[in-house]
Amino acid sequence: MVRALLDGTKTQTRRVMNPQPSEDWCPHAFTEVHKMASYGFKLRKGEPIVIGWGVTNRAGDEAYVSKHGQIGDRLWVKETFRDCFNDTSGRKQFEYRADESRIDADMCPVKWKPSIFCSQKASRITLEITGLCVERLNDITQTDAIAEGIDIELPIADEITGKKDFRAHYADLWETINGPGTWAANPWVWVIQFKRI
Repeated sequence: MVRALLDGTKTQTRRVMNPQPSEDWCPHAFTEVHKMASYGFKLRKGEPIVIGWGVTNRAGDEAYVSKHGQIGDRLWVKETFRDCFNDTSGRKQFEYRADESRIDADMCPVKWKPSIFCSQKASRITLEITGLCVERLNDITQTDAIAEGIDIELPIADEITGKKDFRAHYADLWETINGPGTWAANPWVWVIQFKRI
């Protein structure tokens, strides 16, 4: 996925909504926060976008704010890395596992650090959120599966139609990351669109 980000082919990501909305939930996206006030919505400019509305609880509303950011927010990407040497200015230099073709093990015997330890300072990829919505996981389109970074050369063409099924390839990737049965569960997911800056 890091290579797909670097190539510019990954422009979306999906994250499971936690907690999952109730069964009768109705997803709508609003550009400003909507709070119930005297049986009506009250707009509060500048606060985070709320997604969703439903009449499934005592307050009469059920809305969610993305924990993954809002449109315009910048995100830094964590990836497997190592700090190898200082250049003439005395700054740390980092190498990244996604760039394996440029790695010389003799030049840098330092072990790789897992992505969870990648600080903002070590991050080389910054993304800006350009879109945010929610949908059921299985509603992903062929185009969206490609935007998730699926290699367009990998999926095998259907024997009857001759068309490649990018959704099926994405479903396999999803289960590799999230565990068996998670695709069939079809949870509500945040769909986060971004551009690299």
